[in-house]
Amino acid sequence: MPPRASRRQPPTVLWLPLLHPTRCSRFAAASRLAASASALRPFAAILLAALLPAASQDLLSWSFSYGSASGSARVCYAALRLALHAFLAAGMAAEALHVLARVRSSGNTPSLSALAALLRLLFRSGEVRAAWNVFEEMATRGPRPSLAILNAMILGLCHRGMLRVVLGLLGVMGKKFGIIPDVVSYNILIKGHCVFGWSGDGFKLFKEMRSSGCEPTVVTYNILVDVLCHEGRMVEARRLFDEMAQVGIKENTITFNVLIDGYAKTGRMDEASAAYREMKVRGLVPDSCTFNILAAGAYKFGHAT
Repeated sequence: MPPRASRRQPPTVLWLPLLHPTRCSRFAAASRLAASASALRPFAAILLAALLPAASQDLLSWSFSYGSASGSARVCYAALRLALHAFLAAGMAAEALHVLARVRSSGNTPSLSALAALLRLLFRSGEVRAAWNVFEEMATRGPRPSLAILNAMILGLCHRGMLRVVLGLLGVMGKKFGIIPDVVSYNILIKGHCVFGWSGDGFKLFKEMRSSGCEPTVVTYNILVDVLCHEGRMVEARRLFDEMAQVGIKENTITFNVLIDGYAKTGRMDEASAAYREMKVRGLVPDSCTFNILAAGAYKFGHAT
């Protein structure tokens, strides 16, 4: 009897959904635009973001298959990077995480700018655990966290009231990565403590900030003058306001609005009017907030003399 023919196993076929031809051509055109100059990459990502969320599945499939079909690791990474930035621009966190996982599994390292944008998006979406996971993955697999990453983490955690976690994070970032907080870091921290009712700790951070050699800005003073006004501590608010000129920081319209609002809400309309006149003498232009504050105060407490 003739020998039996051996049974061959059918070849393994990687199945991908059929791509929409028009969308596929647009993805390829955006990819060529991004490849032509690095400065055009953000514009290419925005063009793709305009097609989302309708084209989400097509973009995922295209980004996973485009580079593989070319056989080039560089082209593969470029497609994934473009898709990642497009999903970030469209505010689609779940899809961005999916692409990020594919970037890492392909042996590539995502950019710090993409990771900072992803962290901000995740925190805005309330995905605190996912944001923390992204940060932990950076610490173990790279890229090395930067000051921008630290500030994104501080902002997201402060918005959630996780101030003690932030202080612990600062210690870790300093010891492990040598990252020192800048004025943006301190402003976020001080604002967070003031918003959640811990203004005393906010002023401690202000003192720590200056002792570390980090110079405060008008934003820093605006935050602190504002919290003093909200607490009705107008004498201290005015003292801190006057300190700005002594240290060479020029006040702005927001500074005066905060001070005028403090006077108006405590019924001190004469001092509110005096601050308004001082504002104009210093060459600052009142805005709609200024007039709304004065009108509300005059309606409640009567016109100032």
